[in-house]
Formats: sequence, C-alpha cells, structure tokens
Amino acid sequence: MCPAPPAPPPQLLETLSRRLRVSLGIITGRWGLPLPFKVKLMAVVGTPVTVRQVAREDPGFDAAVDEAHAAYVAALTALYHRHRDAYGWRDRPLVIV
Repeated sequence: MCPAPPAPPPQLLETLSRRLRVSLGIITGRWGLPLPFKVKLMAVVGTPVTVRQVAREDPGFDAAVDEAHAAYVAALTALYHRHRDAYGWRDRPLVIV
C-alpha cells in the first residue's frame, strides 16, 4: 500500500474555508490522485439461517423472533470461530451486543 501524502496544515484549510464560507478538504489517494488506496478485503459467508414464518398477531411471535435471533447468533459465532485465525483474530473474543 502507498502511504498517504501529508495533509496540508489545518490552519490553512480552516482560513480558506472560513473566507470562502465553504468546507474545503484535499482528497488524495494513489499516486497523489483521487484514486482510493488498495485495501485487502476478506469476507466469509455462512449457511442460511432458517426462520419460520409467524404472523405478527400470533401469540408465539415473540418466541419465534427470539428463536430466530438465537439461531443467527449461534451461526455467526460458529462462523467467527471457524475463520478468525485467517483474519489474525485468534485471541480476539467475539462480543455481540
């Protein structure tokens, strides 16, 4: 990856922005152009979580939502633990709030 070029002094941009009454910024990327830097992206996709259809008026609706949420959290946790080494997160716990 290319390092980002140094930003202009904030005071200069602040002064120009105030005089022109518009927010100014300098957008730079690769080769000093407004092209984004290359960033390595990694993604995993898990198996679909089965959700049973329940009408909102059904007395068991809240239980069905809790069941679907628990299944989703379990699948997400399993997916995280299966692939966290590839991301370098072996010692990082998964926290779902």
